[in-house]
Amino acid sequence: MNLRILSRLIGSLLFFPLASLGICLVCAFFFSETSETDASAFTAFLQSFLICLSFALILVLVGGKVRKNEVLRRESVAVVGLGWIFCIICGAFPYLFCDTGMSLPECLFESVSGFTTTGATVIDDLDRLPDSLLLWRSMTQWLGGMGILILLVAILSQLGASSISIFRNESSAFETEGLSSRIQQLAFHLLVVYLTFTAACFLVLWLVCGMGWYDAICHTFTTVATGGFSPHDRSVAHFDSVLVEVCIMGFMLLSSFNYLLYVWLFRKGDWWTRWRSDESMRYFMLIWFSFALIVTGYLTLFSEDTAWQTIMRQAFFQVTALVTTTGYTTADYDQWPSFAIILLLALMMVGGCAGSTSGGLKVGRLILFFKILFHQLRLSFRPNRVMQIKLNGHVVSQSFQSNTLLLLTIAGVSVLGGTAVVCLLEPEMTIRTCFSATVSTLFNIGPALGEVGPAKTYASLEDATKYFLSVLMVMGRLEFTAFLVLMIPGLWRSY
Repeated sequence: MNLRILSRLIGSLLFFPLASLGICLVCAFFFSETSETDASAFTAFLQSFLICLSFALILVLVGGKVRKNEVLRRESVAVVGLGWIFCIICGAFPYLFCDTGMSLPECLFESVSGFTTTGATVIDDLDRLPDSLLLWRSMTQWLGGMGILILLVAILSQLGASSISIFRNESSAFETEGLSSRIQQLAFHLLVVYLTFTAACFLVLWLVCGMGWYDAICHTFTTVATGGFSPHDRSVAHFDSVLVEVCIMGFMLLSSFNYLLYVWLFRKGDWWTRWRSDESMRYFMLIWFSFALIVTGYLTLFSEDTAWQTIMRQAFFQVTALVTTTGYTTADYDQWPSFAIILLLALMMVGGCAGSTSGGLKVGRLILFFKILFHQLRLSFRPNRVMQIKLNGHVVSQSFQSNTLLLLTIAGVSVLGGTAVVCLLEPEMTIRTCFSATVSTLFNIGPALGEVGPAKTYASLEDATKYFLSVLMVMGRLEFTAFLVLMIPGLWRSY
């Protein structure tokens, strides 16, 4: 491991959250004229900015100049995991320095939840926080949505060939078909699509839905990133607007598709060809619509006091928010019948398409898993037949199949092990709550069930539990391997 190169890359990476801190610092200055809480937030952001700037400059200066193609795969893999960790630490400073009454584990938990686009929170009363701090809270999710490392690849030409390793290890860019030596150009196109969605979502919420510009910005950042942070305690239910919910649903779904699809359309413009060949998107839409109808029908049968229009509105929004792993809420689904809750838990684990900003296992992996399963069943009675497994019209290599099965195995073990640890740390919580908290944080959903349900927060948990769930959020965001590889001693050996 070349620590000098690693220092340079991480230092360069920190300039992205540093720029966001600068924006929030300016906002806190202007907001301070009308708000005493933002006046104190200005000092907190100034301290955070100076500390992070000093830290970033030290790392860059220690690293020195990095020659093109000097970065090897080992440094590329390490910078993925460590880069997120360093950004999370910088993201916790505003919460720590601002007069919020939050402890260190709570500050780290909120920062982790932001950058990993999980949306879980330990803040009970959002209205008491400065507007600039809530803007920073939303901005961390926007930075983490597409992945700060994608920005690094798109902008820093000095990475050369190593950018391929970084791009593949960043979970937002999991499906990397068609990658070529012009990986930076592709990353730049992804960034352009992300910025376009951001601008479009803001304009729709502001001009069409009638949101204030501040609410529109905050909800744009967290909708496009499928994060789910809202500056209001009641989340999207605060607006009580069908138009707002429909628009947010639309952008949540768009952000859950493979962003490479949009790059394809930008280059070739052949939507129908891509739609026919993309199994993941078709199955994702089928799962979303089917589950929404089932939940609507089931709730209609067992909810005599609620109009079916209201049930349909709540069911479609909650199914969309959970299958896209955004985590917005318009209803306390923890009070729904058990069968509906089981369906929602299943949706939490499914997630969106590979190459999107959403979390979860990803639809493409689940499709591939069932294809491998049926393939092995067919081989049991036709062992001599040569059969190929295809996904999205392409033959899936044996190594890719093995990696998919390995990741699903790690995910299953993590859910069981995580539930056991949470039960151990929180003996008074039910296993239902412990399981849902593990699933919700590991797959970057946000709200869970029971004591950490949609109408509550994670503030009541022990500090040790908050630290542990923070680790699960990072593991889920990096899709396990990029995080677990940091634990292997061989990665850090010098050469």
